[in-house]
Amino acid sequence: MGRARKKSLLGDITGKVGGLVYTDMRGTKVVKKMPSPPKKGKKTREQAEQRAVFKCAERFLRGVGYDAVRLGYQLPKSTGMSEANAAMQHLMLEAVTGEYPDYSINFSKVKMSDPLRETEACWNARCVAGDGLTIEVSWEKNPYPEKTTRLDDNAAIVFFNETWRRNIYREMHSRVTVPRSALKWTLQAAPRFLGHHIHCWIFFVSADGKRVSQSEYLGIVTLKE
Repeated sequence: MGRARKKSLLGDITGKVGGLVYTDMRGTKVVKKMPSPPKKGKKTREQAEQRAVFKCAERFLRGVGYDAVRLGYQLPKSTGMSEANAAMQHLMLEAVTGEYPDYSINFSKVKMSDPLRETEACWNARCVAGDGLTIEVSWEKNPYPEKTTRLDDNAAIVFFNETWRRNIYREMHSRVTVPRSALKWTLQAAPRFLGHHIHCWIFFVSADGKRVSQSEYLGIVTLKE
């Protein structure tokens, strides 16, 4: 960096000229050399990788549907972050796997809920494919009375069709309420889903909607006749 100690020949020149930057610092003309730009190849590769990770996470989240994460993610008001943004952050940091450009979702790492105020988690949950294009999700009562099982909690179940990349239960969430006391729920899938691979998650939401449990990944099933 250069400084003009006496009246400068630069006059009122400011800004970039060639490889130099001319500025006025508290009344003194200052000449700086332009910083070297980052290597284009490296910058382009890093940006491409980040975009690919983002695209992978966003595509999965769109398929699941934002209603699921709005129900399951609880955030402090001070964060200024939406539930969808929090879910995206988790996916990009924890659940996206692979190497550029072949990224995919590690389904076992996906969280469908992130509670601040917790209700009881699912106890001994299972997901199995039955005959006639059905999927049965079942769970048990907590056998320890001191844990005070909340039987009026409602189950939130996500069935993600890996073949079509969408949540096949999304349209039904607004119409179906499954209390914890029911201990199971059966999905009757459409014939068009025959042979499709379905991933399942479950978590519980308190009756007043103020508490959620940690979600649990129940694995993958294949629909059959």
